[in-house]
Amino acid sequence: MGRRLSEGEAQMAVMVNRGEVWAGASQDYDAMLFGAPTLVRNLTLAGKRRLPSGKMVDVTPEVVRLGDVLSTLSITREQLVDLGILVGTDFNDGVKGIGPKKGLALIKRLGDREHSAEEGKVAVPPEYADVREIFLRPETSAGYAIAWNPPSPEGIRRIMCDRHSFSVDRIDAVVARLSPGRAGASQASLDSWS
Repeated sequence: MGRRLSEGEAQMAVMVNRGEVWAGASQDYDAMLFGAPTLVRNLTLAGKRRLPSGKMVDVTPEVVRLGDVLSTLSITREQLVDLGILVGTDFNDGVKGIGPKKGLALIKRLGDREHSAEEGKVAVPPEYADVREIFLRPETSAGYAIAWNPPSPEGIRRIMCDRHSFSVDRIDAVVARLSPGRAGASQASLDSWS
């Protein structure tokens, strides 16, 4: 299994851990497995999200804190990674017959994924050790700079429409909401309000 250099959620976790950004935004809980201490889910301009069925549902932003998750579940981050591997992540399908509740019970009882395999009740393929490494020791980049630039409508269309087949009309409607009255506007820091 090849490792993806600078997996976006791994990079985001590094930036949040360094205090360079307050939180990361993603729908994917894998960001927590990478160690992002604060995750914002359901961050959207529309306040709605399209389900795979095509139905639109209302959403509100949700802040998830890794420390709270670990405390509530009474497990370590390493155990959370093992739980994710048992249930399934972006990098593996999980173990057949293991869902969140059963996986959590196994991890709490046995300590980690390796011991659940040793017990003989859960067949955990050996390549899952590679998945564990992806989350616990991801390849990230230190060579980046955070800069606030205005959005590029052409770049957004290229990514969303050309690469991911979103409707041009839908993307143009969102891009238009990013831009009104923004000509010449710049990102203000909190310091400018004191």
